[in-house]
Amino acid sequence: MSTSLQPVPNKQPLSVLKFPFIASLFILAGCTHLVTPPPVAEDSPSPTPDAVAPLPHPPIISHRIDDDGENILITIPHGAIVPGDEMNEIVTSARERIIYEDYFESVANDSLRRELAGHLHNVIIRDELNSHLLRAIISDTTAITISLSEDSSRLALLAEELLGKHAKTENSDPAPMAVSAPLRDDFAYLSPGTFLLPCAGFDVPKRPNLLPNAPRSYRNGIHRGIDFPAPYGNESRAVADGVVIRADQGYREITNEFRESLLEKAEAIKRTPSDIFEHVLLGRSVFLDHGLEIASGKRIISIYAHLAEIDVNLRTGESVKRGQLLGLVGNSGTSDGARGTKNGAHLHFEIIIQDENGERFLGQGLDHAELLDLVESVFSRK
Repeated sequence: MSTSLQPVPNKQPLSVLKFPFIASLFILAGCTHLVTPPPVAEDSPSPTPDAVAPLPHPPIISHRIDDDGENILITIPHGAIVPGDEMNEIVTSARERIIYEDYFESVANDSLRRELAGHLHNVIIRDELNSHLLRAIISDTTAITISLSEDSSRLALLAEELLGKHAKTENSDPAPMAVSAPLRDDFAYLSPGTFLLPCAGFDVPKRPNLLPNAPRSYRNGIHRGIDFPAPYGNESRAVADGVVIRADQGYREITNEFRESLLEKAEAIKRTPSDIFEHVLLGRSVFLDHGLEIASGKRIISIYAHLAEIDVNLRTGESVKRGQLLGLVGNSGTSDGARGTKNGAHLHFEIIIQDENGERFLGQGLDHAELLDLVESVFSRK
């Protein structure tokens, strides 16, 4: 970690704070020395007649994530209001761009590599940004730019620990969920562009941990859907014509205490019970039935979960059109949602296929390369 000063045209000196965002998630212990506020002159000159009057409203913080996802720059002007929730959302967005599988390149088995990457991700998300410390750092400064970057050394150490634990475990494969696929499915019956992207402006992510088949160790299960990293309040829309079979208009968030008690039961039986998954962990959700028209002999369901709001006119049994607004992206059903924050917002989206062989989720059982080819093909960008 280092602190340096850089000149900013027509402004007071800009403090540049650089530190690993993984380290920031580990409570940023001992970092209070990072920024020393600039000294204030005792005899400050009186403003000149040409001085610019202060803005009537506090300026807004801004942030930018590099294309490679390795750095995030946050600029906080003087007088800006910096809610802890907003700072946490920014860091969460940066954290989601880490490719955790890169730390397990020596593992030849794709499934095991995905599982270990999921474990590493879950270790990181349990530690939160100390936003109170950040507020203390920025007080009484003209402006500050915080540069968060991936702490590869820390991640490598955690990856080594996980590999060591795996070597001592006879069976590390996660238990199957309620959805099963007795036969291997290549999903070739889904034509290119079958589904509209559920969040305008957000393409399918490539990160394994955000795609189907990723392990979810916190609930002893497997990820069935795609997590679109859209921000809180972003619109979510129907991916195809269909009929509403679930719309949680009267949804009420549960407490984290109750949520944890249910996850303890999942841990005890080494799998995610369907009632806990569908009625608790998905949060405020919309389910659409697309019938048998998309693929002959197959009924297709789409699921939109963790919503912050649902269109008030959406009712069970009503028809919806492709592209129709269903609700707003949120974090309901998550621990952050139970706390009343906007942290960790995203759209959890699923496609479920049902036929005479049972039911399965889109991409179930495919390796990462096959899965990427599938999701790149079946979604339309128009």
